[in-house]
Amino acid sequence: MRRRLIGFDLFRIGAALVIFLFHSQIHIQCDYGFLNEFVSMGAVFMTGFFMLSGFSLYYGYETADFSHLKNIVNFYKKRAIGILPNYYVIALLYIIFISKDYWLNFLLAPVELLGIQTFFTSLFPFSHNSGTWFISCMIVCYGIFPFLDICLKQMRPRARIVMIALLSFVLLYAPFIVILFQVARIYSNPFFRLLEFSIGALLCSLIRELGATKVFRQRLFVRWSPLVACLVLVVGVTQAVVANFYPGNYMIYSWITLPLFSFLLVSLALGDFALLERSKTIQYLSGISYSFFLVQFFAWPIVKAIESNFGVITNSNKIIFSLGLCLVMATALYHGVEKPSKSLLHERHATGPLTAKRQSD
Repeated sequence: MRRRLIGFDLFRIGAALVIFLFHSQIHIQCDYGFLNEFVSMGAVFMTGFFMLSGFSLYYGYETADFSHLKNIVNFYKKRAIGILPNYYVIALLYIIFISKDYWLNFLLAPVELLGIQTFFTSLFPFSHNSGTWFISCMIVCYGIFPFLDICLKQMRPRARIVMIALLSFVLLYAPFIVILFQVARIYSNPFFRLLEFSIGALLCSLIRELGATKVFRQRLFVRWSPLVACLVLVVGVTQAVVANFYPGNYMIYSWITLPLFSFLLVSLALGDFALLERSKTIQYLSGISYSFFLVQFFAWPIVKAIESNFGVITNSNKIIFSLGLCLVMATALYHGVEKPSKSLLHERHATGPLTAKRQSD
């Protein structure tokens, strides 16, 4: 059984919270004072999510052998069970209670069911799929991962470093092309999200070899390293927004997110968090983070309805209420859909090298 990386649970919880703050600022106009500039760019944490997914998947499947078709099929089954039941339930509830345009959603059903909405960005205003581009991109990343894993395991460390540099250059260069030529934004583009995902996997493949070096571990990644990285990220993004450096263009902030998220993931993977490893609260909040993201589709209309019917809610009450509402709904979705689906899959498949319990992504 692989050691659970509790640091990744902390990362997932923190990133999910920042995304919530970002959405609450956009949809219900919550005010976060001196953090407003940083929160307005909270979408940059999606880069962290994709890098984390690539990193944790490689960590969990490091001993898997994807040269056999059966193992690839089993991997796809586990990934599908991990994301599709929640997604389909939310999509159905959205159509019933919010969209109510049944004919339009019937026409878009194949796009939604196959999870290919991220390839049709011009469709986003017509349905709820603008908020599910993340799931669509993850489906692409999961689809390619077994073949990426095979390649990484045959690459030398120097070649992996070169690949990280090359992928990072593309991610840094592409947003400027968008600005210069006024072409479609790449925020929901699966190709660029796949590059972030791949960088995460490459980082994991490197530290599995370098991380065993005591000097590397002790001198570069000590306990306070994650806090320093987070502080630099908050200050750096805030100052860039204050300086009017393309606020709202989230992908151009790769200049700060790629190096800091890379450092943060490596430091969390190598760091000693023994005191937190048995925390059921941290593990639980991390476990419901995916559900927490999805239920936000319903939180904002509810808060708006309360405001319109009962008057203006104070800023602090609005934040507390919306956060509590999301946690309650996420808990219900997790226990009602996500957890039973995973339990059913676990019962049907025998435990082996590919299906052993591991760090969830």
